[in-house]
Amino acid sequence: MKILHLIDIPWWSGLAAYAFDCIAAHKDLGHETLLACERGTLPYRRALEAWIKIHPIKGRGPRHALSNFFAVGNLVRDFRPDRVVAHTGSTHWIGWWWGKEAGVPVIRTRAISQPVRPGRLNRKIYSQTRWIVTASEQLRRECLSRFGGDLSPRVRALYPPVDNPALSGAFSANGKGVPGKRLGVLARLDPKKGHGDILKAFAIVQKKYPDAELHIAGSEENLSWSELFARANAMGLKNCVYHGFLSREEVWNFTA
Repeated sequence: MKILHLIDIPWWSGLAAYAFDCIAAHKDLGHETLLACERGTLPYRRALEAWIKIHPIKGRGPRHALSNFFAVGNLVRDFRPDRVVAHTGSTHWIGWWWGKEAGVPVIRTRAISQPVRPGRLNRKIYSQTRWIVTASEQLRRECLSRFGGDLSPRVRALYPPVDNPALSGAFSANGKGVPGKRLGVLARLDPKKGHGDILKAFAIVQKKYPDAELHIAGSEENLSWSELFARANAMGLKNCVYHGFLSREEVWNFTA
């Protein structure tokens, strides 16, 4: 089959990682995939690294909606996909529209904790979507609670693929079963992720435990480590360590 994937976010997140897991699974099964995403973004660069075929579109937002609408319409016409997979709400309605026009089934993935938007139009879009695939059982229940049991046969939870190693003894850092005074934060560097609040909380912790350590991991996106480190220094914080972006395998070592 030929499968068109749509994603218009500029950052790397759990949603983006889930989209790429879907693309990798489709490629492993021998399907031809095409990813429509914004040029120059982290998803775009990761797609290049993974040798995923890309077609650039604009980012999300009202000012780009019309451009993306026609760009996806052209893709459906020229690529002639057998399936369209929308990974964001702002691409879902576009995929739904052109899927109806071309008779192509649309699949919506949901790997984000934001609630499904209410409203008659969104209900119609979801009711005419072939499958809704969620990254957790909680997201599946949330989707069903919004639109009722009519969608139940078409909403499935599909967990992301993970190889979870045993972490025996990981929290006995001093050998006596007492947790080490280490705090870990795993998220992209972005004001939305609350790193400023984390520094304020860590300041309280470090007053009581001067040897406490703060370990931060994640890609620099809308916030740089130099900015965050300067803020930590201004607050008199010590033992703040940045690990950069971690691969899936490195995440387990960081957690341990």
